[in-house]
Amino acid sequence: MPLSDRILNQGLSRFMDPASSSFKAKIDGKTGSLPKDGEDLGEFWSKAIISYTATLAPPPVNTVIWVAGLEAMRRILSVALRPAALPDPTNLVFEQTFNLAFTAYGTALGLLILASSPGIYSISTPPIGALGTQLKARVFPIGLRGGTAAEVVEESVKTISQWIKTGTVTTTGGAPTVTWM
Repeated sequence: MPLSDRILNQGLSRFMDPASSSFKAKIDGKTGSLPKDGEDLGEFWSKAIISYTATLAPPPVNTVIWVAGLEAMRRILSVALRPAALPDPTNLVFEQTFNLAFTAYGTALGLLILASSPGIYSISTPPIGALGTQLKARVFPIGLRGGTAAEVVEESVKTISQWIKTGTVTTTGGAPTVTWM
C-alpha cells in the first residue's frame, strides 16, 4: 500500500483537531488529546509520521528490519521534536526543530529503505527542502487567519506528503530512480 494521506490526516487530527472523529475515537482505551508539553508533542507527531511512512511503497523485502527501524526512528523523532513545544512567539524554534529533526528523519528513512531491501536499491536521496520552514510558511498562516483545526491539519498533510514524496531510491544496476510514494 502506498503512502496514505488519510492515515497522516488521522494521526495529526488525533492531537490537533478536537472536532475530528480521530480525536474523539477511543484507541487503546483513550481518546485524542492536545499535547500538554514537549514530550506529548514529540510523541504525538512521531506516532503520526511513523504510521504514515510505514506504508511507504515500494514495500521493504525484510519486514523485520523495516519494523524495528521504524520503531527506533519513532523514539528518536519523538525526542528530537520536544523543543518545538517551547514558548516561541516567532515560531523560529518550531521551524528549526522541525527542519533538523525531519532532515535527519528523511536521511534515516532512506537508509532504512536500503537496509530493509538489500540488493534492490543502491542509493537513497532524502526528501528535498526544510520541512519546518515549509510548515511555517504554508500552515501557520491558516491558523493566524482563524482557520479551523481541520484546515490546519489538511494543509499540514499536503505539505508533509509533498515533502516526503521528493525522496528517492535508485535500483541496483542503474535502473531508474523510484520516488517514494
